[in-house]
Order: sequence, then structure tokens, then C-alpha cells
Amino acid sequence: MAIEIIDTHNEEQWGKYRHDGLGASECSTILNLNPFQAPIQLFHKKLGIDYAFERNLKALHGQATEALSSNLYECFEIDTKHTMYNYNKGIKLRKVFKFPQYQYVRDTEKCKSLFVSPDRMMVDDNGNWLGSVEIKQTGWFSIKQYKEGISPSHIVQLKTQMAICDVPKGHLVTLLERDEIKLKEFERDGFIVDGIAEEEYFKIIDTFWGNILKARAINAQLYEAKRTKDLMLARELMLMLEECEPKVEDNNTLSFEKYVTEFYYENNVRKPQKEIEGTEEMYKVVQGYNLATQNYKEADKTRQMYKNKILDMCKGSLDFKVKFSGKEYVQVTPTSRGISLKTNIK
Repeated sequence: MAIEIIDTHNEEQWGKYRHDGLGASECSTILNLNPFQAPIQLFHKKLGIDYAFERNLKALHGQATEALSSNLYECFEIDTKHTMYNYNKGIKLRKVFKFPQYQYVRDTEKCKSLFVSPDRMMVDDNGNWLGSVEIKQTGWFSIKQYKEGISPSHIVQLKTQMAICDVPKGHLVTLLERDEIKLKEFERDGFIVDGIAEEEYFKIIDTFWGNILKARAINAQLYEAKRTKDLMLARELMLMLEECEPKVEDNNTLSFEKYVTEFYYENNVRKPQKEIEGTEEMYKVVQGYNLATQNYKEADKTRQMYKNKILDMCKGSLDFKVKFSGKEYVQVTPTSRGISLKTNIK
């Protein structure tokens, strides 16, 4: 056993540490069990520009009420009614330990890239760890979507903590819309979710992180290739970068659609705005649109072929102007989407 406790001391160092590894709360995304984040979204975030922890009002509220939730957990018995009785009478049925702020737990022998930060640990009278405790506040989305209002992503997070901290059980404490408190116990059975054993799971996590590290190195080379206008190398690097990314089929439909569009979805299907009866005139217009789109795609391929030929003839330069007799010219300029080609040649 190689359990290690890392102290990052402050929020800035904490953010840097999160940027250079994967936390238990992010692992459900990799398994495609997070309805709010697609694998490719997490991948891009870790490639990212800013490693700062993204706070929102929901997260802030959860953090502010964590101590109250922990106290309710210590008093939990059977249901909300009995728990409130114990809370009001000061009756505590279990002991907990809270890690100091900005501390993480790791076991690099199990998983090199993973770190966990349990909300609380169940302990005995001597302070020995008995199990991991994860405290969640759940809204109407989870209540309607999942059995007992418990998201699979929360289960993955808890079982990941149990495995890394090497404890036999875990408690998932869920506050349902501030109306009800539930406690669900999980045993460590060697599996993270059905069909994925711990050892296999850790390989999946390390592979995902390995691809992020490869992509970071490729990105650095790509930046240099663009800076030096080495177009051929830039193309090769972009293809290599795509190979590192999670495949499209690995992306959860709901979270992926939220990431790439401004629309929101329910039950993984976009809501229709309204239906109207189609007319024959509209049918012909749509046919014309489809034909024009097909012609446009073919024309775009031809345009790209000629663009590539021009660049190859100019040895891959990305920013230049070629003059011809009669004041004719072709101007090639780099843009955020590739290159722009302008010419007055008829």
C-alpha cells in the first residue's frame, strides 16, 4: 500500500495540482457517465488555457452548507425524521474526520494520474479510517432522472475514493432539494461500476491522462510550427492531436450537445420547438437547398485542392503575396481557422 497525502497549502497550488492530474469527480466523465460534461470537454479543459477551479453558485452553496450536511450525517438514523430528532437532541451516531483544506490522497501504485479528496472519512475512536463519505446536494434533474435521485457520477466518485484510500465501505449522503436526506452505503467489491473492475478502471484513467500529456506536447510543437509557418508539419501535428482526443462515439449525447451547441436537451434528444404542416412549395425549396449544399461541398473540396497546390508551389508559406503581370495578384493570409486566399484574377 502506497497511500500518500499531498498538501497543496493554498488555492493557487491546489488549482495547479488539479491541472496536472485527474480528480475522482472527473472520472465519471471519462466513463461517459456524467450528463453535464462530455469526455472531449474534460480533455480540452485539461489541455487548457486556464487551470483555475471553476466556481459556480451551486458549488458555492454546497461548500457553504457542507458542515451542516456533515453534522446531519453524523446524526443520521433511518430517515429524515429520525435524523432531525437526533440532530435537535445532539445525538451523534458516528465519528468523522475532515481533511485540512487543499489536501489530496494518492496511491500511485494503483493509478499514477489520480488523486482523491473525500468530503469526510468515517473513523473509529482511534482515528483509523473506516470508510469514505461523499456529501452531495441533488436537484430536480437527478431526482427525475435517476433511481433514488442518485447520479451514477456520484457513485463513481465515491467508489474511486474507497479504492484509493483502501477502505472497505463508503457512504453517499444526498440532500434532495433541502427536503429529504438519504444515506446509501456501498461496499468495496473490486468494481467501480458493473463490468469495470478497479484494475481495468485505473488503466482507463491513466490512458486518458497519457493522451492529455501527448496532446500537450503536440500542442507545443504545433504552436512552433505555426509560428515558423511550417504548414506541412502543422498539418501532421493536427492529425496527431485528433488521434489523442476521445472519439466521437465516447461522447455522451446530452453533455456533448450542451458543449458544442447553445441548445439544451432532455433525455438525450433535442426538444422540438413546434411542428407546422409542410407545403409542396416548401418541399421543393428544401430539395433545392440540399442540391446546393451538395454542390457547395464539392466546390469546397475543389477550392481546398487548389489552395493546397498554391501553398505547395510557395513551399508552404502561410503569409505572402504573389504578383503577376497586369497588376494581378493572389494574397494568402493566416487566420484563426486556417488561411484566407484573395485574388483579383478573373
